[in-house]
Amino acid sequence: MEIKPVNAPAKYSFIFSEISEIKIADYLPDELKNLGWCEALNEINRHWQIISKAKIWSPYPIQSYAVGAAQAPSLSNVLSGNDSFISSLLQDDINEWSKVRVRYYLFPLLNSQNQSQAVAQLICETLPNKKIGELTVWIDALQKDELSPQNISDISLASRQINI
Repeated sequence: MEIKPVNAPAKYSFIFSEISEIKIADYLPDELKNLGWCEALNEINRHWQIISKAKIWSPYPIQSYAVGAAQAPSLSNVLSGNDSFISSLLQDDINEWSKVRVRYYLFPLLNSQNQSQAVAQLICETLPNKKIGELTVWIDALQKDELSPQNISDISLASRQINI
């Protein structure tokens, strides 16, 4: 499996199992995570053998990652709601609504401290209980004009470290 950016050139490659998972200072505290957080991570972890060994491309060098968001809506919670909500839900694509999504922030440096230092996201999406490997994964990278001075500095330093 190869994973490429949807909005930028594929310049640098990495494999998830070869980069470091980090904790970032402004990471969402456990008590503020939504109820589907653990369920989403558990569902995506069923596919981890595939994700962690995939060749992933990014427009920027990537040396670390952190879980950024995770959601796994529960239809049973929704169906206990009011009729008007159920009607509007049924008019929408239920598959789209019920997707499990996990976003991993991607950082150019090993020692990133804040979410704002992320230059891209790896997004994993599937439906609950799908067969292993039945998922969609892509990179969503910041555009050049969206990079902060800190991002530019981190990318420059990472590029020098990688080319050593």
